[in-house]
Amino acid sequence: MAPSDMVAPEVRERVDERIHAQTAGDEIPSAGYSLIRKDGSTLPVDVHSRPIQFDGKAGILTVMRDITERKQAEEAQHASDARYRTLYEVASDAFLSVHVEGQIIDANVAAAELLGYTLEELKEVSALTGIMAPEVEEATMAELNRQLQERDHFLVDTLWLRKDGSRVPVAVSGKPLTVDGQNLLQLIGRDITERKQAEEALRALEDERYRRLLEVAPDGIVIVDDAGLIETVNAQMQALFGYDRKELLGRPVEMLMPERHRQLHPSHRQAYTAAPHARPMGPDLDLHGMRKDGSLFPIDVSLNTMRTADGVRVIAAVRDITERVVAERALRDSETTNRALLEAMPDMIFRMARDGTYLEFVPGSAADPVIQPAEFTGKNVRDVLPDIADDTIRTIERALDTRQTQTLEYELDYGDEVRSFESRVNASGDNEVLVIVRDVTERVSAEKTLRDSEARFSTAFHDNPVPVAIARMVDDKLIDVNDTLLTLVGLRRSEVVGHTAVELGVVMDPSVRADASAAVEQHDLIRDVPARIRKKDGEFLEILMSSTQIEVDGEACRLTTFVDITRRSRLEEDLRNMRDDLDTKVKRKMAGGNPYKLTFREFTVLHLIADGKADKEIAVDLGISIYTVHRHVSHILAKMDSPSRTDAGTRALREGLLE
Repeated sequence: MAPSDMVAPEVRERVDERIHAQTAGDEIPSAGYSLIRKDGSTLPVDVHSRPIQFDGKAGILTVMRDITERKQAEEAQHASDARYRTLYEVASDAFLSVHVEGQIIDANVAAAELLGYTLEELKEVSALTGIMAPEVEEATMAELNRQLQERDHFLVDTLWLRKDGSRVPVAVSGKPLTVDGQNLLQLIGRDITERKQAEEALRALEDERYRRLLEVAPDGIVIVDDAGLIETVNAQMQALFGYDRKELLGRPVEMLMPERHRQLHPSHRQAYTAAPHARPMGPDLDLHGMRKDGSLFPIDVSLNTMRTADGVRVIAAVRDITERVVAERALRDSETTNRALLEAMPDMIFRMARDGTYLEFVPGSAADPVIQPAEFTGKNVRDVLPDIADDTIRTIERALDTRQTQTLEYELDYGDEVRSFESRVNASGDNEVLVIVRDVTERVSAEKTLRDSEARFSTAFHDNPVPVAIARMVDDKLIDVNDTLLTLVGLRRSEVVGHTAVELGVVMDPSVRADASAAVEQHDLIRDVPARIRKKDGEFLEILMSSTQIEVDGEACRLTTFVDITRRSRLEEDLRNMRDDLDTKVKRKMAGGNPYKLTFREFTVLHLIADGKADKEIAVDLGISIYTVHRHVSHILAKMDSPSRTDAGTRALREGLLE
């Protein structure tokens, strides 16, 4: 049998050429071939050969090494790389491989779509200056370098610059890698526009909403006064340290620290309050908190301050980073690019079969799995999470059948709370999917808080006993009125909504409405503007109108309340007429004689005394204080030398001084 007969037919010619070359004395490097065994199976081998002389004859010495295990390892690596590439391409987050000098080596479709470039254009852009907004570039790079000095990965919030010049807020995580001798940064960018918008909406809410937000914050929050005593803590802070709220309030913040730090901390705290600014606490230290039971756990602390009427207050956000420390230790031990990438992702990642079996599980760096990883791998979703098993399997089947990303949202009991999750399912093979699971509890909670706020506003609006209307600023058309206002003017809601008050004939003087609108637009709030409105039956009402500017569904609107002062106006008119009549009588009588030298006001009071009015009634009729009435009565009694107000009134009538 010739040596070439031992290999596959397609390489026999190359083997013959190799033998002839070596026979001629040429140096031939080693090569890999597949040998054909007697039973027809193949065996991968690495062939080393060289020419020799044996018993005076020229020959070739050949050594063959079985490389089956190496081939299997290479094939497994290729399969792993293929799965990684699938994850890379279908991920909803932006993935960038960046040279340390800024050149983008590789990027996925999500990165190009987020930044508004094609993939080819994106690779021509500098990651250091081309995609980072100039106004945050210096601060972002400083923070990134600071984190990399402490550990081998980073997570920063920053602004990326799109191709069209617009900005997009992103959370960027990643770590340095060495691939094929090149120093790279592997970046993962997540669009956090929704999170930022939710944060801004929540910051605009009133104090009660702020308190609710404080309570649902994922981090422990503690507010400390300038003496270092705890003023406020949220529920998460209590949970982290194992104390009840009453055990913390009024106590030194140092009680939450290991004993070795307590003596020096007051001086550090005083130095910070003397020159306060937002920063992490002890960036060069491994910080630990001490629970009520004396156990220690690693924490990150972010500091900020606020000035109040009572002095400077320090706000500390405390995060339990136990799991992150564990993840960081795992990252330091990792030697492959793929594993480093997966460990840096903030979400949980599952590889699952069509029937719902978990093939592989990677916990996210920011996620907190409901069940431990060992309880997933090799098990079926029906056994691990039966409540969502049917929905999960249906979603997997849709992803495999349509080859399109499918989304599934669900809730799971997590200890004493219910957490919300979003799963994105992508086909990664004929019968396998990659499932990226994100904890969206904070987003769902923020959305619920806003919905509750809107519901409270709706209740306060429609059940308000005060007449209220809402009109658009742009055209003054009414978009809502409450039942109290409809009852006041005698109209139905269908007759009002979509029309202006002038069109309805309710407002009698359009200029008053126009002036009020301009004042609200300029000053945001006006109070008690007098106006006249007309009811459907033609009756006129005197009102006081107050307005303020609000936002409804993103549109500037004016909220107006009305106070009906018709009856009050009529009473005031009657009172003015009575005063005018009284003044006329007094002037006429004073012209006929004033033997007691009474002043005009004293003469007026004397008239009302003679009419039987008490001092309090006299004060109301004349619009003066009861103290002034007492003073006038005293002067009248003295000038008339009368023992009592009754005697003075009787004498004045008897002497003809009064009508």
